Amino acid sequence: MSQSPAKRADSYSSSAKAEQTMIETSKQPMELISEFDESVVIAEGEEKVNAYTWYLLGVGALSGLLFGYDTGVISAALVNIGTDIGGKALTSVQKEWVTSSTSVGALLGAWFGGWFMDRGQIITGRLILGMGVGIGAGVCAVYLGELSPTLQRGRVVGLQSICITGGQLVSYAIGAGMTFHNGWRYLFALSIPPALFQAVALHFLPESPRYSLLKGDREAAKKTLHVVYAKASDEVIERKLDIMLATVQIGQAFEQKYPSVLGRLRAIATNGLYRRPVIVSGLLFLACQLGGVNSLMYYSATLFQYAGLKNPTAISISVAATNLTATLVGAVFLDKYGRRRTYLTGAPIAIIALCMAAMCFHFLTLSTGGKLDASAGVVYPQNWVIGMIVCIIIYLLGFGPSLGTIPYTTIELLPLEIRSVGTAISISCQWVGNIILSSTFLSIMDKTGPSGSFGIYAVIIFIALVFAYFCYPEPSGLSMEETSELFLEGFGVKKANAMRKARQAVVKANRGEKA
Repeated sequence: MSQSPAKRADSYSSSAKAEQTMIETSKQPMELISEFDESVVIAEGEEKVNAYTWYLLGVGALSGLLFGYDTGVISAALVNIGTDIGGKALTSVQKEWVTSSTSVGALLGAWFGGWFMDRGQIITGRLILGMGVGIGAGVCAVYLGELSPTLQRGRVVGLQSICITGGQLVSYAIGAGMTFHNGWRYLFALSIPPALFQAVALHFLPESPRYSLLKGDREAAKKTLHVVYAKASDEVIERKLDIMLATVQIGQAFEQKYPSVLGRLRAIATNGLYRRPVIVSGLLFLACQLGGVNSLMYYSATLFQYAGLKNPTAISISVAATNLTATLVGAVFLDKYGRRRTYLTGAPIAIIALCMAAMCFHFLTLSTGGKLDASAGVVYPQNWVIGMIVCIIIYLLGFGPSLGTIPYTTIELLPLEIRSVGTAISISCQWVGNIILSSTFLSIMDKTGPSGSFGIYAVIIFIALVFAYFCYPEPSGLSMEETSELFLEGFGVKKANAMRKARQAVVKANRGEKA
C-alpha cells in the first residue's frame, strides 16, 4: 500500500523492514519497485539526449570548464612567475598558499552556494575567484543530475568531469605559449570572457523540473520535461510529474519539520537514511582529492621542472590530455558498464601505477638523497624520468574513470529533501581535500621526497577502494527517486542489485518483452 508522501520523513524506519522482506522473498518485480520510481515510466526516445538538451547541459557544464581552467592555470603560472612579484622568487610555502587559496574560496562558495600585485593580492584574488568556482561546482552537479534523462544520467553528470579536465587541458596548452615576462597575468585574465558568457546564458536556461514543482509551477516543469523528452506524450510527462511531485512534497515536509540549517544537519547526523548517502558521497569526494590527482594538475610543471625537463609546461600537456581522455572513456561507459564496476576496475590500476611511480622516483633520486633537487646542473637518469612519466599517465588512466568521475555522480544518491545541504557537505569535502593536498604537497615532497608522497596517495586510494567495495551501491539504471531508497537499512549494495534487476524486469514487461 502507498503512503502519504508527507508522512515519509517519519516512516522510513517502519517501511524499511517491509521493503527488505520483499527483496529477500520471491515477490514479483513490480512489487520491488518504489512508488516514487520515475524510471519505470519510459518516454519514447529517452535513450537519447536531444540537441537542445545538450545545449542546456553545455551551458550548465561551463561551470566545470571554468573550474578546471581556474584551478589548473596555476600549474603553468608557478613556473613562469619567477621574480615578477616583489622581486623575489616564491618559496614552496608561498606557492602552496597561492595554489590553495582558490580552493579555500571554493570551500566557502560550495557551502554558502548550497545555501544560496604582491603576494597578498594574488592570494586574495584567487580566494575570491574560488568562491565563484565553488558555487558553480555545487549548483552544476545538482542541475545536471536533475535535468538529465534517467537512462543517460551517468553520461550527462559525467559531462562536468569532462569539462573540468578539459578546462585543465586548455589552461596547460595556453600556459605553454605564455612563458614570456608577465605572461602568467594573461593566463588569469583569460578566464573572464567565458564566465561573462555564462552569466548571460544562465538567464535563458529553464529551472530544473523538480525545482519548478517545488515553487508550485507545474506548467514550467512540464515545459522543461517536454524539452528533455521531446518525443514523449503528455500522458507520460504527466506521470513523471506526478512522481516528481510526490518526492517534492516529501522535501517540503522535511523542511517544515526541520526549518533551520542546524536542525537539518542534526537530522542528517541522526537518521541513517540521510547519513549514509552523505557519508558515501562526502568520503568519495574527499578521496578524489587526497588521491593525488590535483598534485599533478597543480604542480606537474613544477615537478617536471625539478626533474630537469625543459619546457615542463609543454610536457604537462600530456598529463592533462591523458586525464581528459580517461574521463571521456569513463563517461562513455558509465551507464553501460556501471558506476560501481567502473570504480572497482579503475582504482586498482591507479594504485598499482602510483606504487610504480614511487619506485621510479626512488631510483631517480638516489644521487640526491631521495629528494628532487631544483639546483641547476643536476641531471637525473632519463630512463627513470621516462618511467616516472609513463607511470603517471597509467595512474591517470585508472583514476579518471573511477575517482575522477564517480564522486560527481554520487549527488544522485542523496534524497531530495536533503539534496541541497547534502550537496553542500559533499562538495565541501571535496574542497577540504583539495586544500589539504594543494597546501601541503611541496612541503611533504621536501620532507619525504616524491617517492613518499606518491606512496601516501596509493594508500589513500586503497582505503577508498575498500570503502567503496562495502559501502557504494550501484545506482546505474535507477531513478533519482529510487536511489534515495537504497539506504533505508545499511548501505544498500545488495539491495541495489535486487532493485536494478526488478526495474529491468518491469521495463521489459512494459515493452512486451520476456523477463
